[in-house]
Amino acid sequence: MTNHTSYLQEITYTNSFFSELNPHLLAYTAHIMGFEIPNMHKPFTYCELGCGSGFSLLTYAAANPHGFFIGVDFNTHHIVEAKEAAKKSNLTNILFIEKSIEDIHHDVPDCDFIVMHGVYSWVHTDIKKAIRSFIDKRLKPQGLSLVSYNTFPGWHIYAPLRMMMREYALGLTDNMLEDAEEGLTFIEYVKSCNTEYFQAVPSAASLIEELSNQDLRYIVHEYFAEHWQPLWVREMHEEMKEANVSFAGTLPLFLNFGEICLPEEFQQMNEHTVERTSFEAFKDLIRNTMFRHDIFGKTYRIHNEEFHDFPFGIVSPSKVEVHSISLPGCRVISLDDHVHNQIIHTLEQGYHTVHQIYEFLQGHISKDTIQDALLNLVIAEQIKPLSTPFHRIKPYESLKLSQHNKSVLEQSLHKKECVVASQVSGSGIIINQDTAIFLLATGMHGIDYASEWICEWMELQGYDNSLLLELQVKAQYSTFMETLPFWIKMGIL
Repeated sequence: MTNHTSYLQEITYTNSFFSELNPHLLAYTAHIMGFEIPNMHKPFTYCELGCGSGFSLLTYAAANPHGFFIGVDFNTHHIVEAKEAAKKSNLTNILFIEKSIEDIHHDVPDCDFIVMHGVYSWVHTDIKKAIRSFIDKRLKPQGLSLVSYNTFPGWHIYAPLRMMMREYALGLTDNMLEDAEEGLTFIEYVKSCNTEYFQAVPSAASLIEELSNQDLRYIVHEYFAEHWQPLWVREMHEEMKEANVSFAGTLPLFLNFGEICLPEEFQQMNEHTVERTSFEAFKDLIRNTMFRHDIFGKTYRIHNEEFHDFPFGIVSPSKVEVHSISLPGCRVISLDDHVHNQIIHTLEQGYHTVHQIYEFLQGHISKDTIQDALLNLVIAEQIKPLSTPFHRIKPYESLKLSQHNKSVLEQSLHKKECVVASQVSGSGIIINQDTAIFLLATGMHGIDYASEWICEWMELQGYDNSLLLELQVKAQYSTFMETLPFWIKMGIL
């Protein structure tokens, strides 16, 4: 293995869940943008380059038992931790490989998905070349690749902060975490002196505040990499041509539509009238983009067939009421309440696909209108593409957790939030600490003894065991039980 970077093998990356790596979301986005996609109803192979400790990959493996998941990372600590987590979760559809990206061509089969988060921005040009070669050789003809990366123009005004932090602190101590802390302290001091840089770029103060709240391991991996380099979107798209793939869309989904993500003054400059990469470049300038999640595909569809078999669903226990699309940095787009409320009602009844909805509504709304309404609801982040239809409601006495979710919940009781895997959404659902405790208590001890177990657990955490505590827990658990149908439908219980 050729090592071109001093990239931090002794420090593990933070365990984070990246919803953009969802294979069903990638497939749906690429499909509506006109690309061939893997058949999501059949077994598929999914590879993540630079998987870290595998937190996202483990979630997707647990949520997609018909998929085979491969994680590649050359950090020994990452792979050891990932393999141990897979063992605890009893997952057999996942493989972790401890190697450099340059050395994996013979270890990985042809893939339906090849994804990476941030890695492309951090590595030497030779590693970038190896990534493109791997995608070229291992991505199937209908496969998709996701590459997320730091980008200009957003990083132009902030790159000096990263440079100042790294140049001041790197090698200052024998511990890179301490170096990162020293670097943060230094740029905070420079800010406090109101230097000309901060006078010219006052928003840099907000970035420093954001960095100061981050885990130091995140700072080290994100900003101390030797070959850290943002790219212009056109540079990225040109480089990916070497992998014989083309730009197939970006995430979040709303960023693909100029009529939503651009101010009204720029409506003449939309994705229909401008060459696609030029549109992306103009959009990045207007929105001052710092980070992109770009999807690339090998094959553009010759026929723009409909997608009647894509399942959709509401993946939140909260009631959905959508009158408009209102997203960060976007114009507010009003929606037809009559149409969208009918679609939401139909989804609530358990009908998932365009064809099913059309049949349920007995032709009162055209299939094209249904597809457009579903797209609007996905863009508005009120519904999501699913892996399978919702599970049927079963007797509460038979509720239980998968081994993966049991393991995750047990390890997350002291965290503010965690991620449980749903075989219905084919992805993870982020939950808070209270929900994690209620789910674990229900799945392990049943609805009759859940409150009792929660009280015992809280007593071990130092809470006074009192009648008041017991009453509070029972009241909160009673409220949680109102959401039990949702957790059952999503395949969590």
